[in-house]
Amino acid sequence: MYPLGHVGITLLLGKWLSKRLNKKWNLRLIVLGSILPDLIDKPLGILGFGGGRFISHTLLFTLALVVKKELFFGSLVHLLLDRMWENPQILLFPILGFEVKGRVYLLDFIQFFLRSRYSQVGEAIGAACLVMSRKI
Repeated sequence: MYPLGHVGITLLLGKWLSKRLNKKWNLRLIVLGSILPDLIDKPLGILGFGGGRFISHTLLFTLALVVKKELFFGSLVHLLLDRMWENPQILLFPILGFEVKGRVYLLDFIQFFLRSRYSQVGEAIGAACLVMSRKI
């Protein structure tokens, strides 16, 4: 998933849930939480640590954010949208160990997006969710 998908889907879910629960959530923190794992791990991947999914794509990192419910919610939805259950060694760090994969390049992210129907559809849905979230 890429930024529009993460932000749009998470923001719409967060607005809907906060309205449903009759709670006032800081929407800026939800948006930050929705992209926080990538803000941390993508630059680390470019530097040669973790291949773009490293320490902040773990359940441990997300659980550490529970003290700020909006960040926790955004990061948890991020992990779900990234389908991190398909990478249990990263998701469940340190239980299953941890493998630091090689360096990634900006071009790798672009090429993956162009090949990944899931990411393309996710971005379209995310854009639609951003438009819809303005009406909630």
